[in-house]
Amino acid sequence: MAGLASAALPAAAQTTLPRPPGAMPPSPLIRGFARDRLARIAGGMQAEAERGSFPGAVTLIARQGEIVHFEAHGHQDAAKTKRMARDSIFLQASMTKPIVSTAAMMLVEEGRMKLDDPISGVLPELRDLKVEVTRDGQTELVAPARAPTIHDLLRHTAGFVYSGASPSPAIKSAYEEQNIESA
Repeated sequence: MAGLASAALPAAAQTTLPRPPGAMPPSPLIRGFARDRLARIAGGMQAEAERGSFPGAVTLIARQGEIVHFEAHGHQDAAKTKRMARDSIFLQASMTKPIVSTAAMMLVEEGRMKLDDPISGVLPELRDLKVEVTRDGQTELVAPARAPTIHDLLRHTAGFVYSGASPSPAIKSAYEEQNIESA
């Protein structure tokens, strides 16, 4: 209720000017989204933050290059010492997987890449990719049997591992040298 009352205060302070004759009322839609429904997002997010579902969040909705909603809700920390800001930085962790997968599939839909394209087409640094093979106690770097594809990356079957999941000292060392997997 406090959120509703505080949302009403700025509106009460504004003066409503008469519309000039023939002027159209503001559209109830913005890029196909109902303005009144967009306005309800803040209350819902605040209620969830207060309930303890999460300390805070930033919500953004855009369509056709236009941002139609962009708000910060709650706090950046569970102790509620710092208010959330629209430019707050989040640790995404595994949430990058659905975001990147969705973006990749959008590129596929647009015809800008295919799932069976080799990853070197979008990551040229991996053009001369080698894999570590150990035979009879001897380790060597060899070209993969086939180039990993976009589909392999999206399915997590391209052969890339976390340093802790690899028995290879060389791979673990390379991860450390390149500062990969640091938070």
